[in-house]
Amino acid sequence: MSSLARAISVWHIKIHPGCAPEVGTNELGLRVHKIIRRLRKACVIGESGKMASIREVFRALDSKSFGWIEASRVRELLDTHDKHRDNPLKGLPADAKDSLVRIAAERRGDGKITYSDFFQALMGAAPLKYVATSATQDQTTDMLQLVLITRHGARFPLKRFPHNTSWPEHPKFWKVYGGKLTPTGQQQLWQLGHEIQQRYGGNWDQDHPGFPQQCYVYSSNSDRTIGSAQALLNGMFPTLMHTFMVADQVRHPKEWETRANERSENEQDQHKMHQGVDINIATLEGMYQPILHGFKECPRYDQLKDQALKRCTWFDEQIETPEYQAVMEKLQRMTGFKKIEKGGAKSLSHFQSIAQQIGIERAHHMAPLLANSTGLVLDDQDEALVRQAADYTCRMRYQGNDLDEQRALSRFAAGLLPAEIVAGMEGRARGSSQRRLAIYSAHDNTIMALLAHFGFRDWPIPQFGGYVSFELHRRRSDGELIVRMMYNFAPEINPPATFNQYVMIPPDQEIVDWNSAPLGEMGWDVFKQRVMQDRKSFTSPEEWTHEGQLEGRAAALAEIEAKKQQLSEVEAELDRLLELQQQKDVLEAELEALSQAVAK
Repeated sequence: MSSLARAISVWHIKIHPGCAPEVGTNELGLRVHKIIRRLRKACVIGESGKMASIREVFRALDSKSFGWIEASRVRELLDTHDKHRDNPLKGLPADAKDSLVRIAAERRGDGKITYSDFFQALMGAAPLKYVATSATQDQTTDMLQLVLITRHGARFPLKRFPHNTSWPEHPKFWKVYGGKLTPTGQQQLWQLGHEIQQRYGGNWDQDHPGFPQQCYVYSSNSDRTIGSAQALLNGMFPTLMHTFMVADQVRHPKEWETRANERSENEQDQHKMHQGVDINIATLEGMYQPILHGFKECPRYDQLKDQALKRCTWFDEQIETPEYQAVMEKLQRMTGFKKIEKGGAKSLSHFQSIAQQIGIERAHHMAPLLANSTGLVLDDQDEALVRQAADYTCRMRYQGNDLDEQRALSRFAAGLLPAEIVAGMEGRARGSSQRRLAIYSAHDNTIMALLAHFGFRDWPIPQFGGYVSFELHRRRSDGELIVRMMYNFAPEINPPATFNQYVMIPPDQEIVDWNSAPLGEMGWDVFKQRVMQDRKSFTSPEEWTHEGQLEGRAAALAEIEAKKQQLSEVEAELDRLLELQQQKDVLEAELEALSQAVAK
């Protein structure tokens, strides 16, 4: 029982001498709830003010974010609180209040009360690792862990189409803002987080001091995913602070069976002072890691993809149709996009860039889409053709032309993410890890590769904020562990708080069309079997790296292609430097002219 609870008991006995020495648990809980409610009111202006949690009360008291509050400040708060009408503490003697504050302050010995002290004083001496679990919506299971893989929010385009009048032409704009998350994208992920919390919030106690250490958040090394991770957390847990770490190493997935996050136990003890949820950023030494980017820097995957594209006949067939020839000519005039100016099948494969631009502009409510100086505008048929070609391009990367190509491509492209998901759940299932929430802030390609690897074909392309979720549950009736998997490609269409389409991973190496995917939940052992053994998922960074290498002539050809790409990037940089040199020459000439004019 907490110090405050004991004080309530003493006070209660004085008013009701005939009652038992201790107030019953339920009665005590009700009284503590009333006290906390009054404490919240004491922290805001006006009786109508509301605060969401104990954390919010603490943050209001610690307005300068020092991570602690003076014991005297809490004592003043109790007196302020005592003045409220119908106050459950009315009449509580001053020495009882002094005792509460003193015991809390003595935990550190310096008169400073941390959040952990504050929580303990109000709610009792619950172990920091304990987090209350409540039933999920069906009231038949307890959710042990939630894993989310999210696509980032809306971003700026990577660059401007030459004829587009909606975006600035200035090259510095694109150097600074190209591909970055926009405020609209932040709002999308905040809204997603808010609705995720509405759906799952009953399964964790975010007020508990131990809760931040039970969360794991990992982001790719990209502005748009880092910002999206923070916006998502703000929507889910508005009173929780965030801290940032760089994940310099790719851990063996097995490590997650015994640890909840990146910090060691000693670091976690230190971390309790400021109560932040870590956002772990993939190593800054390079852009890509096999956790979220198995499809990058993997020579074997690149080889398989190139072979699949060479065998593909779809683009050759479609470009011969009058519909695609007409829309190709129209888009050439509308955009001036160099990669489609020659027409032909290869140009058709670049419609994905145009589809991305349409999605970005629509997310920002820009009209007309692909605005241009010619006055041409899109219609439904145009967009349907663009989307069809763009979606085919996206799916080809991970599905190939047939089922065997899909199994090979998607296995490398999914990288280590399947093993990370399973290992994190394994630790929670065994009780060797306290992780309750894992969030991977990623990209559309991350999600598409994962879906293809899990045996789904022709899935909807993930839109901004789209996500895959995995829920680990324990059934109350028999204690069986089950997994529920869900893919919500467009949260703005399918509200996350109520969307309930759970799908099952097909058995063995079977691949099914997304619209025919079996619905329902999977037993934990079945889920592990289908992800790791049936799909032959990679189990370690070393395995992915080793199998992803090429040998002999294939390796030499891959190196040639890599060198060509590097040469292209260097040439582009030289062009940029030439432009800067020309600007320098102009400025020097103008400066010389001005200097001569002043001298005269």
